[in-house]
Amino acid sequence: MREFPSDQEKMEIRERTREAYSHIDDDLILDFFIVFSRFEYALKEAGYIRSSKAEVNWCDFIEKIETDFSLGPLGNPKNMDLFKEFKTQTICEDKLDWRDFKFNEDNSNANNVVNVIRTIRNNLFHGGKTSEFCSGLNKSRDEELMKYALKYIEILINSESNVRNHFYDTVT
Repeated sequence: MREFPSDQEKMEIRERTREAYSHIDDDLILDFFIVFSRFEYALKEAGYIRSSKAEVNWCDFIEKIETDFSLGPLGNPKNMDLFKEFKTQTICEDKLDWRDFKFNEDNSNANNVVNVIRTIRNNLFHGGKTSEFCSGLNKSRDEELMKYALKYIEILINSESNVRNHFYDTVT
């Protein structure tokens, strides 16, 4: 059985990955990755987990915070130019494709913000890094999206004391 990946293949994969993210400030992408991961950890530790899976139950979290959730000074993402051409990856005719991100007018602000943040994360870490929507053609926009997400993650963390406590708890 062939070992995968070989050391050479690992190096090539690392290099291609670095190239895919080369348009984004290293510290910003690392901060975003760490903060989002820690946020998911805190949500799970606070009990927001799907029944038998080790996945965040976003619906329960949103339901808990949506009544008191405040958009704060950042404003509603539905009204921001930053999201006018925002895309999400989808499957169309058995192929990966991109479609416009749609805000659901019936959703709460908390729900829309969580959906935007998760889409930003998914586009960066799961999306097509070489597509026209994740290609680094607009470095300032990609960085702006991550900065926006980091600010709102902080608001979300502080919207629920149990999540906040787990997020800021000493890392073991």
